[in-house]
Amino acid sequence: MTTRTPWQVLEHLIATDQTAPRVTFYERTPGPTQGERIELSAKVLTNWVSKGANMLSEELDVDASSSVVVHLPAAHWRTAYWCLAVWSLGAQVVFVDADDDGALPSAPIVREADVLVTSNPADEVDSDIVVVTLAMLARRSSAPCRPMRSMRRRSSAPSATCSPRSMSRRRRPPR
Repeated sequence: MTTRTPWQVLEHLIATDQTAPRVTFYERTPGPTQGERIELSAKVLTNWVSKGANMLSEELDVDASSSVVVHLPAAHWRTAYWCLAVWSLGAQVVFVDADDDGALPSAPIVREADVLVTSNPADEVDSDIVVVTLAMLARRSSAPCRPMRSMRRRSSAPSATCSPRSMSRRRRPPR
């Protein structure tokens, strides 16, 4: 059996049929997003993985020596692309299911990770935090966010602060 990297798997999916649904997610959690349904084709899934990987590598300096805690619900479409994004960089994923009780464990491997990807930024960690909204079409999170560590290394300017991201598309300029 041949072992494939995440990018090789995505390339294979695109080569075989890039428009067929590859991930289908139904939101069953009680709340305002209950009942949402999303289908991701190979092309769209690859786009989300690329966005996540580029953000992690370019903004947060994640590489093969890094560890990234993914603290999201296990059966959520955003969890799938964030794990693929981390693995595509060769970094270690430390998965913590946010469905259990929502709290982040105090284990050293979690607390000492380079980056935390979470929908609950209230957790006290020393790592950079990527705030992920779970709602399908959310443009931003209302959660408070502190300055990112990597941005503090690059600049002391007040504008170098963490802005909550849902990894949504950038707005296109008006035509």
